[in-house]
Amino acid sequence: MKPCAVKLTAGKPARTVTTKGPKGGTFTLNDTGCTTRLIATIKGSANTYKVTAGAHGKGQCVAMFIDYNSGSKRLGAAKLIIVNGVDKVHK
Repeated sequence: MKPCAVKLTAGKPARTVTTKGPKGGTFTLNDTGCTTRLIATIKGSANTYKVTAGAHGKGQCVAMFIDYNSGSKRLGAAKLIIVNGVDKVHK
């Protein structure tokens, strides 16, 4: 498993990430605190996900993408490190 990183900045508070695995696999997202700690939100499905800076502001978190085949056998996983360098998001 090779970790990837996404850095969110004031100029680019959102990024799109894509997953790649064997044909027929389905990725699921295991968000280990990005959303609950308000560092980033991750939304998407299939192979495309949008990572957006969260309301809390600066911080770092990790999300795991796990690939399963149609028989629910784990095919692999990828770690996404998210670094939010954006000051608090105002809504």
